[in-house]
Amino acid sequence: MSPHPHNAQRRNGACYGTLYKQHTSVTVPPNLSYLNLKDEDETGSTDAVVAALDSNERGRSHDYCVLVGNTLISYESWHCYRRGDHPTSEVRIVGASAWNPPAPKGTVTSTHPTGSSSVSIAAALTPPPKSPQQAPQPSPGAPGASGAPPSGPPTFRLVTYAGTHIYCSAPTPSDRDTWLAALHSGLEASYASYHETLSSITASPGGTRKKHILPLSVINAADNDRRILTPPVPQRRGVGRLGHALRRRVSTEKQTEPISSHGYAPPYESSASPSAKHCISCARYPPETAYRPLSAPLPQYGMECRVDLCADCLVSQGLLSHVNLISGLYSADAHERAALTKARDLAVDCVEEAAKELAERERVAMLEERQRVEEELRSTAMEAGAREIGSDGMRSPVRPSAASAGTVAAVASVASGAGAS
Repeated sequence: MSPHPHNAQRRNGACYGTLYKQHTSVTVPPNLSYLNLKDEDETGSTDAVVAALDSNERGRSHDYCVLVGNTLISYESWHCYRRGDHPTSEVRIVGASAWNPPAPKGTVTSTHPTGSSSVSIAAALTPPPKSPQQAPQPSPGAPGASGAPPSGPPTFRLVTYAGTHIYCSAPTPSDRDTWLAALHSGLEASYASYHETLSSITASPGGTRKKHILPLSVINAADNDRRILTPPVPQRRGVGRLGHALRRRVSTEKQTEPISSHGYAPPYESSASPSAKHCISCARYPPETAYRPLSAPLPQYGMECRVDLCADCLVSQGLLSHVNLISGLYSADAHERAALTKARDLAVDCVEEAAKELAERERVAMLEERQRVEEELRSTAMEAGAREIGSDGMRSPVRPSAASAGTVAAVASVASGAGAS
């Protein structure tokens, strides 16, 4: 449990901070729908899987959380995160929204349609108000840093891919807005069209674009939403005891193989007695020395909180989580670069459109100026002709300031009348 709250901060494509959380139970685990039983005898073998899924939930928790893309990873404390411990929970989010908890009156009760009290429990998860001296100041980049500060309860709700509802409470409303903004960006980067996102990145400063900056196999794999896998059905306990007896017999007949130069020995080759529980990931009964109870979550199986694993599966799950983390950071970076590239393209389009409008205005102004000059030249020519006509008819020339089309016509008529006389 994190002793001190950490305000939400967004940096390097991820969001970090502490949250009070409440996980609700899953009514129908979605991964069981993929489990096709061939005969009725296998139904009893899945009891352990069903029990593991039903019990894979947590109550109240105050965790240090890391949001990468649409994956929320929770740790017991900031020190556990820095130490590299396995997370307490790992969820893949499909939806998020602000949430106002019901106002408690006396005892905390719930009127939620699910009939669970977990909805109203989140109201009690809100940390106690602090004094003005202890209240954390919002970061400059946080929403609400300028203008009126954000108001309302600092609570929001998450919906995971496994169907779990998580009710969260941030230390302050500003932190809530930061988490929601990060969730919006993460969902957009995770579920938006990767073809449009990746193909929008400019290939060269000249403006030419690549059709794809990644192999099509990688893009297609990113486009296809990952489905929750079905955990393997655990083997019958008798098989584990038989294997243990065979290993004990073989170990008495030959010497044990030496440990490798890296100091690693396969845990399942140990002659120790098998554990009473099986590994959720590989469905085997590991030796007691290799059994790791409640060690790491298995989000690919829909188990979002810690479950029992063996030593090999624990290492493999840590590697898988690390690869998913790196992939999420790369996706966030690609999404940011695509957003910057799209913003640059929009800016270039606006500048080009403004340049075209300016050139069009200049062209129209030039045409108007040319017409005005032509009109002046025409008027001057008509005035000069009128003066010549006036001098030939022994009439006084018309002053240029009074020249016009009507004046020229009048002068012409006067000149013609004078010639006739």
